[in-house]
Amino acid sequence: MSLRTLIKQTLGLKASAKPKAKNTYPTTPSTGTYYEGMNQDYRWFRQDELTRKCITTNAYFATANGFETILESGNPDEYVPIKDGVDEINKLVNLDKILHDAQIKRSIHGRAAYEIVRDSRSLPERLLPLQNTQIKPELDEGWRLTGFTYRGKKGFYGPEEVLYLTNLDLETDQLGLSDVEPGRTVLEARHSILREDLPEIARTLWAPYVILKADTSGLPEDEATITKLAEVARAGKSIAINESVEATTVNLTPDIEGLNGLLDKLEEAIIADFGTPRFLLGRPMFISGDRRRL
Repeated sequence: MSLRTLIKQTLGLKASAKPKAKNTYPTTPSTGTYYEGMNQDYRWFRQDELTRKCITTNAYFATANGFETILESGNPDEYVPIKDGVDEINKLVNLDKILHDAQIKRSIHGRAAYEIVRDSRSLPERLLPLQNTQIKPELDEGWRLTGFTYRGKKGFYGPEEVLYLTNLDLETDQLGLSDVEPGRTVLEARHSILREDLPEIARTLWAPYVILKADTSGLPEDEATITKLAEVARAGKSIAINESVEATTVNLTPDIEGLNGLLDKLEEAIIADFGTPRFLLGRPMFISGDRRRL
């Protein structure tokens, strides 16, 4: 007997209802190096290790104590059975993990949505994560929630069918704001340096640039020949050719210290955007000149 079956029998649950959202769409598309087609804020969470560390660290400490129901009535004993029933449902849907994951989703997308899958008694038995970029609340003229549009289908969910949480919900549109949004430019700059510029600089340290002046009169007159010569020289390999080739080596001395300083500033900006203490990220806390790092 499976653990799920045992829980169902213990709680007296009957056969479950099927979720309205179908498993027919990819939820984490990553078709290329730069994650084409992916939501840009979610892309940075997937692609940038510092962004992911900040968001997951904040989520861990925000939800570390878990979710607990508390009786505030003057006669709490009267409501103990109700509290026990709610606690059992929370355990069944794994609410502590749901709230942790929802905090991550809210930080990335500004909102987190879960379909409330109910059993035959209309009690929640599962919370199904929905695609946050595909759900939008529907509001009437009085700004009251009337339902949710999902994957372009208006009225796909009723207001009671979705657990919907927002981040920095400052407007009446109930869409929330992403914590990643303010740092997009900084993230782009840091990514460019780490993933594009540094590999090129590292190559120049062991294989200096070579400027070739070649007599290609006896070779095919196309750009492919010149390109091939350049690729061979770029790899630091010797060139053997029966035509006149004049090679000039250019030794470059990139400002590694300055580049590290720039990366350091960008890192500080990203951490400050998320408000995560440096020591929780495993980053050093030290004094640089007259400036204290925290």
